[in-house]
Amino acid sequence: MNELWFGLMLNTGLLAGLLFLQPAVRVMMRGSAYALGNLDIREDEGIFASRLEMVKSNQIEAVALLIPVVLYLQAMSITGSLVTTAIYTHVVARLLYIAVALAGIPMVRSLIWLVSFAAWAFLAAQGFEII
Repeated sequence: MNELWFGLMLNTGLLAGLLFLQPAVRVMMRGSAYALGNLDIREDEGIFASRLEMVKSNQIEAVALLIPVVLYLQAMSITGSLVTTAIYTHVVARLLYIAVALAGIPMVRSLIWLVSFAAWAFLAAQGFEII
């Protein structure tokens, strides 16, 4: 397995973890009856659950942007040490983003997001042979 696929799988794994964590937090905060209900009537789930929702939505967007880039780079056999560094930078930045966002550290969160986005943009630029 090459680094691009590995990076994509790690990002998808982070998303899967967030998708599992969200109902677990609901059970802890409001009980299983609320978590397993239809959620038509929402109760305040707390600040951590709100942050978790934001992080989950952001990770869905990050994976959605990464999939076509990885597929294209793979199809065109575009590899190299810079591509490897960029995909690993993206994965580490996404992991740090999740941790910092859930901890509620806003400025650091935004800085880490920028690093993640820059790594994605570099990967996308490689596909277009811009960089």
